[in-house]
Amino acid sequence: MKKILLGGLAVALMVVSAPVAHASASYDITGGCSFDTNSQETVTNGDYVGTISDSSVTTDKATPPAPVSATVSCKITVNGVDAPGTEFSYSDIVTGVQGGANQISFTAADEDIVKLCEKVVYAGPPTETDDWNCATSTSLQVPPEVVIDTINDFWIGTLDPATCGTFAANAGNYGGVIIESDGDLIVPDPLDLGLNPVNDCPPYGS
Repeated sequence: MKKILLGGLAVALMVVSAPVAHASASYDITGGCSFDTNSQETVTNGDYVGTISDSSVTTDKATPPAPVSATVSCKITVNGVDAPGTEFSYSDIVTGVQGGANQISFTAADEDIVKLCEKVVYAGPPTETDDWNCATSTSLQVPPEVVIDTINDFWIGTLDPATCGTFAANAGNYGGVIIESDGDLIVPDPLDLGLNPVNDCPPYGS
């Protein structure tokens, strides 16, 4: 089974909605930003600690679609205010394929509204920039299996078929960012945070 989330008795904050919607006139994005954070009173001092990442493919709207260069930016907001230290941008690994991950930490109370936000700048031509688009996240404690299964089913049934083939076709080492032959995306993890694979393609766990 594809590993999506957490574990233990920590409160986990995760995105359970569809990817952040975009309304580009000329381009499409598949995949995009995601984050996975855990909060536990003694281990993280109540802060949410984890990773924010992007795994995406960008194309034009031609038939068949052609890859187009883009930069995908991701951030977290709490009650409509940017959470410091959570905004990162991910540019092409190869044309039309973006990916990467960074460690994040932020503070949020149970009643706060936490959102994952995404912005895409397409290189074009024509150059086109989406405004920031945000999706509300859901806080769950020790998630029930049905939630994990729903996320896994969406990722495996929808996102992986759209992205893994493109990743696999561009296998190689791109300055420390590695795309393996099956499409797994590996990023530098010098602090051994357990980031990898950022995107896990079939056969899972290989």
